[in-house]
Amino acid sequence: MFQTESGQRLLTHDCGCNNFQITYQSMDPVKAPEEIAAYEARLAAKGYALCRENNIENNRFFTYVKDENMVHCNYFAAMNEFRIVYGPRTYLGPDAPVEGYPRLVTPSVSIIGMTDDVLCMVVQLADGSFVIIDGGWSHDAQLSRTMNKGQENEMVVNYTRDAAADMESLWNFLRDNTPGGGKPQVTWMITHADPDHINLPNGFIRAYSDKFDLLTVCYNFPNMFNIGLGESAGSTNIPAHFANYAAGFINAVRTHFPQAKHFIYHTGQKLYLPGCEIEFLLSPEDYWPNPMPWMNHTSGVWRFTIAGKTILIPGDAEIGLNNQMVKLYGDYLKSDIFQPNHHGANGGTLEFYQKVSPSVCFWGCQQYRLDYDDRHNGRRPGYEFNGFLRQTAKLHFSNTETHTVLIPTLEEKK
Repeated sequence: MFQTESGQRLLTHDCGCNNFQITYQSMDPVKAPEEIAAYEARLAAKGYALCRENNIENNRFFTYVKDENMVHCNYFAAMNEFRIVYGPRTYLGPDAPVEGYPRLVTPSVSIIGMTDDVLCMVVQLADGSFVIIDGGWSHDAQLSRTMNKGQENEMVVNYTRDAAADMESLWNFLRDNTPGGGKPQVTWMITHADPDHINLPNGFIRAYSDKFDLLTVCYNFPNMFNIGLGESAGSTNIPAHFANYAAGFINAVRTHFPQAKHFIYHTGQKLYLPGCEIEFLLSPEDYWPNPMPWMNHTSGVWRFTIAGKTILIPGDAEIGLNNQMVKLYGDYLKSDIFQPNHHGANGGTLEFYQKVSPSVCFWGCQQYRLDYDDRHNGRRPGYEFNGFLRQTAKLHFSNTETHTVLIPTLEEKK
């Protein structure tokens, strides 16, 4: 149905979650807005209704629905691309800020104390409910890590990953911070299906399902078999493994919380929760047809806005994804609170971090990384992006212990 004079259509892409994408490159920047408007008119003539729209800088995003079908479109003006994603209609939530909820607590964002370098963050909303971001591993291990290898300050750290203790740490936080002592009310968001992000949620849902209520899950898992996963030198990313991790999470939710809503996010969409707006800046289909040899290329990027403060979560987003976001969004990326990419180890770029320029950083790594690892403190060549954060952000928290920052004051809760 889309008609364009200059846009070059790529082959239809199976982008996972029963969605398919048609991409048009080399769009004429003058004619594109008119061509897209004509396409929207044709959708409306076919009985599709506009239910979501958003503009970020010069980029336009919109979603149409009809019966059980959904069409979501991205116009990336800076890239001269128009992308159409079509598939089954899924939960979208309210299309405006949530009103009329009880103000029970001061909103906050926390990093949960864990025994390994993992990303587990919790945003608590004013009504006392929680948004959990990723989690960690689901199995124990005896591990050894070498920092600054070959340098005078080389250090070896031996430690034990304790998955049961990590799950208990998360549960204790939810239990202790639920107002009134009832069941914690949870929305769970997954950046990508790497085992150090998704497997703890899989295990936690099965082990603690009688102790909390899971209201909504939020994810966008690509088709692992057609994105180039595992095709780079030295890559151990086996598509079938990661497909199983993603399926395991979805199956755990459907088994233990069959009433939970499934929000399969697309770029430009928003999810509204009490006192909170979550805007999705990047989803896995946005990077295709670029090869995605590492699971980190499939990481989503989201931003929370609560009480006028912003929290940017890039998960494990790789360099190419950062460059794409800088190109698309520029100064719009500025945020108050930031989770450095890939546990602070890799993936960041100086330009991306300069655009974000946060005041508070939550590092998904142990404290010894921040104290001694020359990657994390930015002393190693090529890691100037971390050096920038260490010099400019006011507060830095690791996940050796649980730390909580209150919103909007950005002060640590003692």
